[in-house]
Amino acid sequence: DTVKEKIEKIKDKFVVLYQGIVTPDRPLDKISKALRIIDDDNIVFVVMGKASDAIKKELTDLYANTVFMDYIPSPQHLLVTQYANIGIANYDYSNLNNLFCAPNKIYEYSKFGLPMITSENIGLSETVGEFGAAVCVDFLDVEQIVCAVKKIRDDHQTYSDNAKKFYYLIDNFNTIKKVINNLEKNEN
Repeated sequence: DTVKEKIEKIKDKFVVLYQGIVTPDRPLDKISKALRIIDDDNIVFVVMGKASDAIKKELTDLYANTVFMDYIPSPQHLLVTQYANIGIANYDYSNLNNLFCAPNKIYEYSKFGLPMITSENIGLSETVGEFGAAVCVDFLDVEQIVCAVKKIRDDHQTYSDNAKKFYYLIDNFNTIKKVINNLEKNEN
């Protein structure tokens, strides 16, 4: 399937999107269980990233309305992102990178006004969480995920507006420029 063909399969659905690597430190099974509890045939769980056959089977067994898009190279993956309704950014507490990361995907999601469900780590709760662009949850707690999906779905416009505001108020280019200037000053 081409990217356009993949988009055709999801474009009229309420898309909960996970984009990234599919590894044990970013578990997706609780999301599948939460979506099964919500039990809405219009909700599709799109997993964009390489996943083993075992993980694909596990997730589709848990939630039949799951679509795997495998890896789509950047920036083509953003063609799919813009059709989503909720973006997932989940990281466990297994290492410092996960605890303090503020992944690029929060900017990819917010560029399209995509509300997020994220981990409660500081790099997410103190950014998109504080901005009202995300609901931060413990991804081991299925009920918290259920509540987050419902909360965003019920007030999607507010979360979407907040995501756009977050994107446009954060000037990453200027921040990177300042960091580079500071590094250059410290070298001299």
